[in-house]
Amino acid sequence: MLKIALAQVFCPWNDRETSLALIDSRTRQAADQGASLVLFPELTVGGILKSQAVAEVAEPADGQSVNVVSRLARELEIAIGFGFSECGGVRPFNSYCLIDSSGGLAGLYRKNSIPKLEIPFWAPGCEKPVFELCGRRMAVAICWDATRRDLLASYAAADAEI
Repeated sequence: MLKIALAQVFCPWNDRETSLALIDSRTRQAADQGASLVLFPELTVGGILKSQAVAEVAEPADGQSVNVVSRLARELEIAIGFGFSECGGVRPFNSYCLIDSSGGLAGLYRKNSIPKLEIPFWAPGCEKPVFELCGRRMAVAICWDATRRDLLASYAAADAEI
């Protein structure tokens, strides 16, 4: 049986250290309670601010936050999902990272559906990947993505279980 913990946490704006400390403490709590996977909100690291300043908190997919969370996953042998602003071309991506229990990158999803108010700040992704994690086929939909029937249908067609 796959036990999933959902971590509802406050995601402070431009405070990476506090965000990573929250991920650490909630992941440890989830692991202590027997979870195999803990999932955090959209833009857990960096927070949400609809401003050009979002580029200041963006980091590469192999940056500090992903590396810190990867080490934590490996240490606790638990899979972790979390959101962050990923460096992109002209604008960053609103990305979601899935780390497996060995600390490896299981997947990276870039939000496809950017609402009108967010278009000046985040670039849309275009891929609709399904990832293998914890022995299951998983897909990610961030916020407005959940309104896109084509995206969700593509996940169903690819046999996503979660």
